[in-house]
Amino acid sequence: MNKKKNPVSVKNVIDKILLNKKLNNGLLEIRIKDAWKNVMGKNINTFTTNITLNKQIIFVKLSSAPLKNELVYRADTIIKLLNDELGQERIKEIKFH
Repeated sequence: MNKKKNPVSVKNVIDKILLNKKLNNGLLEIRIKDAWKNVMGKNINTFTTNITLNKQIIFVKLSSAPLKNELVYRADTIIKLLNDELGQERIKEIKFH
């Protein structure tokens, strides 16, 4: 007895997987880290020790206090550049520490 199953598109399968919020947040965090490297460049990325995501806030740990102070003043511009790189508005705030 063979049962015929309705075919399911790969897109539908991937969408169901991405509905898993934990997995989706993990993938988004990876995309944000890649966007950070692309937008901020090699020099700033050298001083970046960690990037984490909580809701729509990214927390960026830097090893240079002067750089941290400079980036705090440019936070709005950085958010816009990162969201543009991601292709959607996923970041609302950046906190540097």
